[in-house]
Amino acid sequence: MGVEPDIAVEISDEDLSNFERFKTRKSATPETLEELEKWTDPVLKAAIDKLQAR
Repeated sequence: MGVEPDIAVEISDEDLSNFERFKTRKSATPETLEELEKWTDPVLKAAIDKLQAR
């Protein structure tokens, strides 16, 4: 079982920025961590949605 690789996902500049900040979250400020907790990765969400639809 795998995720089909051809899922088109819109990625905004804000999403790209949040993803970069997510990768360095171990050194993030508490404010940044709070913001990242509210963010949903659109690529991960699309993959989960695809799996749940099976």
